[in-house]
Amino acid sequence: MQKEPEMPSEETDHMAVARAAVEHGEFAQTRGGPTEDSAYFAQMTKAISRAGLNWKVIENKWDGYLSAFEGFNIDIVAGYGDDDIERLMADAGIVRNHKKILSTISNAQEIQGLLAEHGSFQDYLKSLIPAGEQGAIKELSKRFAHLGPSTSAMFLWMVGYDMPEHAAYMLEKYGE
Repeated sequence: MQKEPEMPSEETDHMAVARAAVEHGEFAQTRGGPTEDSAYFAQMTKAISRAGLNWKVIENKWDGYLSAFEGFNIDIVAGYGDDDIERLMADAGIVRNHKKILSTISNAQEIQGLLAEHGSFQDYLKSLIPAGEQGAIKELSKRFAHLGPSTSAMFLWMVGYDMPEHAAYMLEKYGE
């Protein structure tokens, strides 16, 4: 089994994080984030995989994802071909959604280009801060496969960014 890329521990009270984001009031990385590019890639894949499903399904299969996608090694996944896609589609350890598998491979290839341009995925995300929350969401949605606006917001939240506009909406919708 592959080792999961290093991530900070998650806040268990999501509403407390949402309230803090609204109080902070600006789009910024305030809770720390991954320390490795592969961890950003893993969290992006997790956000995409969760979309439209009960999150516990992905959590319960996450070890299978780590193994199937070789620890989210960006260079390895970016080089996946037809044989790998066939292998993944037969792997009961993951959710076998063809579009999401293809998007994972495509996103690894996109991240490779960003690393060449920005040096790290963290630096790429920092370059989006001046665009604000909605600008960053729009850029991520345009650049990455299967990463729409809601999933982009969730991904940014998962990697430590305060999303005050999204948090205010969630607090209004789901209450405190």
